[in-house]
Amino acid sequence: SNDFGKVPPSYILQNDKGIFTLIQSRELENLGMLTDAAWTDLDGDGKKELVVVGEWMAPRAFSNDKGRLSEIDLDERASGLWQTVLAHDLDGDGDQDLVLGNWGTNSKFRASEDKPLKMYYGDFDSNGSTETLVALPKDGKYYPIEGLDGLSGQLESLRKKFNTYRSMAGKPIEEILDKNVLNKGSLYEVNELRSGVLINEGGTFTFSAFPEELQLAPITAFLAYDFNQDGKEEVLAGGNYFGVKPYHGRFGSFSGAMIAGKNDVILGHEIGMDLSQKSVRHLNIIHLQNQPYVLVTYNNNKAEVYQLLNQN
Repeated sequence: SNDFGKVPPSYILQNDKGIFTLIQSRELENLGMLTDAAWTDLDGDGKKELVVVGEWMAPRAFSNDKGRLSEIDLDERASGLWQTVLAHDLDGDGDQDLVLGNWGTNSKFRASEDKPLKMYYGDFDSNGSTETLVALPKDGKYYPIEGLDGLSGQLESLRKKFNTYRSMAGKPIEEILDKNVLNKGSLYEVNELRSGVLINEGGTFTFSAFPEELQLAPITAFLAYDFNQDGKEEVLAGGNYFGVKPYHGRFGSFSGAMIAGKNDVILGHEIGMDLSQKSVRHLNIIHLQNQPYVLVTYNNNKAEVYQLLNQN
């Protein structure tokens, strides 16, 4: 069974002096395929809202009224393959923006508002196992990203319907599986692949994509810190991802970046860091002998520590 596409339950655990208690909330039961969350005061009322992001979904936010969560409208429903979120005043106007790491545009995926990337999830052959089918738009139709071998690995019946590779080649997904069969499952759509920031304009949020050099690979981690000691925090970004099939290739070309504004970016190798060809999971500040260092942790690799120079 292929369970990618099944929405798992989400939970909040309350920490009471090391004892964790599950907080029941109907709003959290089926949020989506979450990858990250943040608590921040979006509307300046002194109360923190919960922001969540995930794959095949739009960013979502919830107000917190004495433990009762109610969804609030972010006004920007960009559905993406979101990897991480950081609440940070990127435009310097005094309120919290949402800095978002997405999949990037350097892949075989293509998505836009009028031509979204699609994923079908369900038991399409009624055999008790679920299947996941991703389809790309082209000339007004949708085509599966996998060929006969990949699709028949999930749907054995396709080997009977298409006994040669040529017989299936070039066919849109609704000719491979009947439209009524596809409608049996769940449909997910992505219309934004770029990393960027949801600019908070007095409670109304507008998405602004980062420059092209930040779209080379998935961005999976952010760190806000005053690196140059000018009294303002910059944002350090890291990413890359290797857990994909050979068809997609490795996403390893992002060297990291320092972001001072949505269009003010310095790449990692220009500031003495090279995070390329490594899959960044987290970025943190640690202090050793009262001096700050950047701790970078990776998937399936040794952690690295970078010393911050010119620190008082």
